[in-house]
Amino acid sequence: MLRSSKIYNIIFLDVEMDGLNGIETAEALHKKSPSSLIFFVTHHEDYMDEALDNHAFRFWTKPISETRLVYSIQSAIKKLNTYRRNISVIVKKKTVKMTITI
Repeated sequence: MLRSSKIYNIIFLDVEMDGLNGIETAEALHKKSPSSLIFFVTHHEDYMDEALDNHAFRFWTKPISETRLVYSIQSAIKKLNTYRRNISVIVKKKTVKMTITI
């Protein structure tokens, strides 16, 4: 993602990842695209303060409830001033496209 020329509106990061950790990655992504909204998703609540200091829009500890997921994505879309948004979710190199209407 850091090497890509694409700009993402919403980014989901784990705090612990291979290579750069999520906090370092968030800092680099914020420099590239300050308007991107970053969600930290982790098992490690100990990182919350550091994540919030590093451009977190949301900080979730796993597992996350469906209600909280939907509310947070709706909040992100409102913040992006969008009423209808097509998004692509990439997980393990597989892309799922969806439309969210609020």
